[in-house]
Amino acid sequence: MFKNIVLGAVQGLTEFFPVSSSGHLVIFKNFFGMTEPRIYIEIFLHTGTLLAVAVIFYREIVDILKGFLSTFGIFKGGLKYKKAAWLLIVANIPAGIAGILFKSRIERIFAADYIVFILLITTGFVLFAGKYFKKELYDIKDMGWVRAVIIGISQAVAILPGISRSGLTITAGFASGLKKSEAANFSFLMMIPAVAGATLLELKDISVATINAKELAAGVLTSFIVGYISLKLLLALVKNYKLHYFAYYCWAAGILGLAGKILL
Repeated sequence: MFKNIVLGAVQGLTEFFPVSSSGHLVIFKNFFGMTEPRIYIEIFLHTGTLLAVAVIFYREIVDILKGFLSTFGIFKGGLKYKKAAWLLIVANIPAGIAGILFKSRIERIFAADYIVFILLITTGFVLFAGKYFKKELYDIKDMGWVRAVIIGISQAVAILPGISRSGLTITAGFASGLKKSEAANFSFLMMIPAVAGATLLELKDISVATINAKELAAGVLTSFIVGYISLKLLLALVKNYKLHYFAYYCWAAGILGLAGKILL
């Protein structure tokens, strides 16, 4: 159970801080010598951080759902958020396509931690570049379809372990001219259908007999609690233009990890 609590804490910290949760879970899982299927780590622990997003953004989620339902005349009070709802749907299409077409290849990458270290270094360069995008021109509802697709493509690339989903999508939002807080909000609202969809897609491959309910609950609860705190901190950092500070961590972790693989 201790290992699952540690992994839950790692997930909670790194899902929102732009340092790649999937990459860190690969590293820690290999460190612990764990042989559980990747699905346990990648789906169930992500569920805990997904719940943290749902709690923090519940008002925005309700508004987005009203906007989506207004498209079909089911709810008449959500017209203000109608476009935002469809922007989020469009932004999730690239990740959905990538997950379906390249699932087996991505699975193989998760077994190679040296690739994770290289991609962590890459994430560092992306985060550092984000400090130079200063124009804040758009709210979510005003940003346009092309920008939504660009941010969606960045989320698809972030399926790779070592590439930070939050880091890449928020930076893509900066580059697209989104206001800083809006870029962060769009990134984490995007996460909801992406993680929920991945969970539903993978549930069919999970054997109930292989799951320890107590250990599972401990990991998910830890990822939720730590994730909630981490997300609150990150939202404050984004508003103060501090996201690029995580680049130094990504570079250090990637370089030290590669050095360890070579020397040990």
